[in-house]
Amino acid sequence: MKKRLLTIVSLILCLACLFVFTACEPPVSEKQTDTDTESESATDTESESESESETESEPKKETETETETETETETETETETETEPAAPIPGVTESEEPLVATLYNLAEKPELFRSIGRSKQITDGILCDHSASGIEFQGYFTGDVTMAITTSYETYYTVYIDGVRSETRVHAPAGTNKAIKIATFEGNYFHTIKILKQSEIGWTTSTLKELNVTGYLVDAPEDRKLYFEFYGDSLTSGFGNIGSPYANSPHDEPKYQDATQTYGFLLSEMANADCSILAMSGVGLAEGYYDNPFLDYFSKYSHKRGNEKFDFEGARVPDAVFIHLGANDESCGDNPNNIRGYGENTGSFKENFKAKAKELIKYIREGYNADMPIVWAYDPWEGLPNYIEEVIEELGGDSARLYMIELEWHGISGYTGAGTHPSVAAHKAHCYQLAELVLEKDIV
Repeated sequence: MKKRLLTIVSLILCLACLFVFTACEPPVSEKQTDTDTESESATDTESESESESETESEPKKETETETETETETETETETETETEPAAPIPGVTESEEPLVATLYNLAEKPELFRSIGRSKQITDGILCDHSASGIEFQGYFTGDVTMAITTSYETYYTVYIDGVRSETRVHAPAGTNKAIKIATFEGNYFHTIKILKQSEIGWTTSTLKELNVTGYLVDAPEDRKLYFEFYGDSLTSGFGNIGSPYANSPHDEPKYQDATQTYGFLLSEMANADCSILAMSGVGLAEGYYDNPFLDYFSKYSHKRGNEKFDFEGARVPDAVFIHLGANDESCGDNPNNIRGYGENTGSFKENFKAKAKELIKYIREGYNADMPIVWAYDPWEGLPNYIEEVIEELGGDSARLYMIELEWHGISGYTGAGTHPSVAAHKAHCYQLAELVLEKDIV
């Protein structure tokens, strides 16, 4: 009994100790649980924040790089702009230097003068014999601008100032080193000046020799992008185009002629193209009012000055060529009373004409080494259009970039000038006809 009592007491004591031990162990509090949760959340948040920070920092770097690149680009652009000053504006840009009297010898300073047409530097100046040939230059001027010109006969010129045609034509009497006033300016401004010969080579030769200005020149203007070449007779040179039908005095013909109001020049201006006009009244493709055919004259720089052949080497290649020849061949080859005495056209005359037409086309294309488009204009009343049509067809026609066009003017009111030749109004009409063909055939 006593022994059982001790066992019960021992058991009670063990249970009591166990209870005490359990009661003494610190319980997990809600505060600790929240803290742990917050800690874990904080850790996760920090990880997410770091991740977001990394994500945000990358575009910031790109933005900074883009900004730096844009800044560098802007800086480079500003630097380029600073190193390339704006082009001077005619009549607006003023010289920063005082203007003094200066004499320019055209033969010694060719880089200051842009040649137009079949002009050529020679020993004492610039040869300017052909229709609408001349020069263009630019610089800062004040007061009178004069040009010393030598001509073989009285000669007329057109002057353009800052791209605008002067109303008054410049007249140079025959003689040596005649100082001709071509422009007058006020202020010390930048200007461009262009002087072009109105009179054809059949009447007069012309040499531009010295330029006298108060001011100074800068480098010559650049060529226009397009370049046209015209071959012809009086219908191309502008014979009588600014005279009345009653002004027939041969000694006054230069007075009634203006190559800068011909269909060729007007078409070139419409297309913003430079041009060369190789034409002379009375010349025939094969036979005309002169002893030699067309190419005997116009294969030279200037047949009035010698036999120096035109040098295709380094010459500017035309984007298109226009031919208007045949009227004088018909006058001299199809009239029983003509000065050549051919009588009716014979087989030999026709074959000779066609051979010369093919020779001219070959001369142009092989000389320039280019298959540029060639347009042959004709007058339906004269010019042997049937022969020309045969030539064009035999050489391939449109597929060979060879075209024909009729230019009518006879009997149309206002279309007749001096010497019963086309007036300026007729030349303007022909210009528009040619322009339509150029667009229709996509010639340039």
